[in-house]
Amino acid sequence: MTDLPHHRSVERVETGVEVSLTVTNTGAMTGDEIVQVYLGQAQVPAYAQSPKKQLAAFLRVENIQPAESRRVTLHVTERELSYWDILQPLQARPDGTKDKWVLATGSRDVMVGSSSDRILYTQTVEI
Repeated sequence: MTDLPHHRSVERVETGVEVSLTVTNTGAMTGDEIVQVYLGQAQVPAYAQSPKKQLAAFLRVENIQPAESRRVTLHVTERELSYWDILQPLQARPDGTKDKWVLATGSRDVMVGSSSDRILYTQTVEI
């Protein structure tokens, strides 16, 4: 029903990653699309875990008319780009909480699609 990968961009921003793209209804009926952003495996220490594919953001685009296009932007937070480091001491956050989340730096694949098995676009970004 829809075509996701047109007019796309993946950009590292101060608070995470911004994924922008145009969703176009290529069908003959009005419909909805769930745009999903996945992250590829992070570079983490051997004692930490990182999934091969992680759902990081999604957005339901509703009532797209036939041949209509809509520009959407999804934000992947730094928390989604992080891993839990059991060897780190608790870190105090500005909101008063404490945790052991550490930003996973290095190259990371950002994948966009309508499901985990229907990835239509992948771009690598430096974290």
